[in-house]
Amino acid sequence: GGMMSVGQSTRWNADKGEAETYEKENVVTMQLQGGEDYFLAPRLTEYVVKLTAEITKAVNAAIGADGSPILMETHQTNKLAVCRGDKEGKSAFYLKHYDNQGGADRRKLTCLYYMNQQWDPKDGGCFRAFSDKDPNGYEDIEPSFDRFLCFWSDKLVHSVEPYTGLKGRFALTVWLYAADGVEIARDEEAERVHFPDFAQKSRDVTG
Repeated sequence: GGMMSVGQSTRWNADKGEAETYEKENVVTMQLQGGEDYFLAPRLTEYVVKLTAEITKAVNAAIGADGSPILMETHQTNKLAVCRGDKEGKSAFYLKHYDNQGGADRRKLTCLYYMNQQWDPKDGGCFRAFSDKDPNGYEDIEPSFDRFLCFWSDKLVHSVEPYTGLKGRFALTVWLYAADGVEIARDEEAERVHFPDFAQKSRDVTG
């Protein structure tokens, strides 16, 4: 209840030529922080701690070059998000975006866990993963119960399709951080395909 707040994100405003913060309609979120708030959601908090330790070790062992880690084993941030439609027919959705848009952001791997025991395909809310080079190419992934999904925070353009259900779409996101010396990727060609206004502004500034 009171621990949840209206979800926020950023988007590119082509008219202003800058990024802006906006509120996501029909989306509320909270962060699991432990400490004094531990007993509000002890199982989810323990899940985040365990996931952070185990996923980072597995990824580092699998793809770390010369034994160098890709991910930090001690750092994460998280968000529990609840999407819900309303009786007026309005939906909840996320616009197309990268989780990590660059700058000082060090998030490298996104881990999503879906907790939707009563999810119904007719309610929508699929995770949509876009092709790097084709603006019309994508794959939809259903947010079915107990599904676990990982992707690179700085590489995958994605969205959440409109969700109209009244029971709620529950997703826990955990972001794992890049280890020291690991670069955050930027694909300028993909930016031109999916975010042409932003890419043009970037060229104007850097060119």
